[in-house]
Amino acid sequence: MRNPKYVSKPFSQIFLILAVLFLLMGILLFFGVMSPSKNSMVQDASIMGTVFSTIGGLFAIAAFILSWISVLKNKLHNTLHSEGINIKGYVESVKRIKSISYRRQSPYRIYYAYSFDGNTFNKKSYLLWDKPRQNKGDEIDVYVDKMGHSTICI
Repeated sequence: MRNPKYVSKPFSQIFLILAVLFLLMGILLFFGVMSPSKNSMVQDASIMGTVFSTIGGLFAIAAFILSWISVLKNKLHNTLHSEGINIKGYVESVKRIKSISYRRQSPYRIYYAYSFDGNTFNKKSYLLWDKPRQNKGDEIDVYVDKMGHSTICI
């Protein structure tokens, strides 16, 4: 499996795992395979099964939404790369995002700026898993559209 380009992808995977676990526990509680502990506020297994299944369903919906966001961002990136207006921007900084870790590796992100239609925009790239060659002040190709979306291709 490839490393994710967007932060929403690993979160969708986490929510999907939680959805499966909650749905499984809800089904087991609902059919009486598992029972609530004696210290539980709710002693009826079918009510707890319904609650766990509902929470699992909500996690599944959240996983679907986050996965769909990743697909839309990737589609926008590909569209901008093929049909966008190519302009020159410059790298403001390259940073390693240590707060994000995926398979014991932290990604990099390029912060860049460009001018378009008389306005200057400051943006950040998608997650880069190899250290980029670009340094502060380097010129970079930026693909933009009239809606204000932009992307870079490394």
